[in-house]
Amino acid sequence: MTTGIKVTLTPEQETLLITLYAKAQPDNPLLFDPTAQDILNKVDYDFARLHVPYKTVVLVCQRAKKLDTITRDFMAEHPGGVVLQLGCGLDTRFSRVDDGQVIWYDLDMPSVIELRRRFFTASERYHMLASSVTDLAWMDAIEPLGGPVLVLAEGLLMYLDLDTDCTDWTD
Repeated sequence: MTTGIKVTLTPEQETLLITLYAKAQPDNPLLFDPTAQDILNKVDYDFARLHVPYKTVVLVCQRAKKLDTITRDFMAEHPGGVVLQLGCGLDTRFSRVDDGQVIWYDLDMPSVIELRRRFFTASERYHMLASSVTDLAWMDAIEPLGGPVLVLAEGLLMYLDLDTDCTDWTD
């Protein structure tokens, strides 16, 4: 009998497990994320069925490391700024780069955020938004922003079809 947390996601959402798996490999010299490994160990899922090739692990970790650097640079230049991470999955970037001042929003589909809440706790500076990125009503949940905002969309944009998924973003 398994005691791990069951994962029930669509095939597209299930790709979040690939990035989690990649960042949880302790022998990876590019990026090892112990929080990702902790989550991986708590999830009831056969990760072998993902068939993640090593080159994918390397690519995912290179991308994550670069986005971590961009995020840290943004926070250093804009103390107390806002980071909005679209399609966050189970990414642990906030815990990897938090400078103690940033206001952070992680956004993903309701089923993903429901799973995410099993591992992360919202706070005064850290928020989780359950919504499709294409349903712009989620913007109402963000406190009025008077300063710089960094928007991250790691591995999300390939799933969007601007012709059918998004409303006019210029309103």
